[in-house]
Amino acid sequence: MSRYLGVIFVWLLVPLLVVCLPIDVPGITCLAMLFLFLIGPCLAISFFALFFLTRNKPQALLALFIVGALWLFSLWQGFAVGARIHLLVNEGRYAEKIRLLTQARSEQEKERICGGECIVHPKMPLVTFHYCHCLSFWPDIVYDPGGALAVDKTKLRKLDFYLHDSRHLTTFWYIGYYGD
Repeated sequence: MSRYLGVIFVWLLVPLLVVCLPIDVPGITCLAMLFLFLIGPCLAISFFALFFLTRNKPQALLALFIVGALWLFSLWQGFAVGARIHLLVNEGRYAEKIRLLTQARSEQEKERICGGECIVHPKMPLVTFHYCHCLSFWPDIVYDPGGALAVDKTKLRKLDFYLHDSRHLTTFWYIGYYGD
């Protein structure tokens, strides 16, 4: 059973290490999440085959159940859990950037402070930090002290055309699901 659990641990460790980085690497985060989503079914098929090919049927069945449960959980909550972990590691850095943005006097100064690491909403006090950027889908961490993202999905399009959904992470932090 320890071999099965070791394989499962490595499968989960790769995306976990990427979201725990103290820097923003949106492209690599996308690859790590794709790794999580694509390797899960491969592991499930492998453990299903091992169920028939080995004498360790209970261990293979338990490993299959664990992978199936973790894979389904990652499909529904993977980006949000990863964003919570990423925010836990990087919240101090983000808070310092927000503090500098609140002291900025012009839009040009705000753009200089962000420097491609964040996006300041032109009309509302929203600051978006790059978390994960895939081809046509990019969940980002959003600082929203006014609670503008805590509205119905249909009203999110009025804030940003590309914003499809959002989930509350902590006090003023949300994960915004953007896409084409």
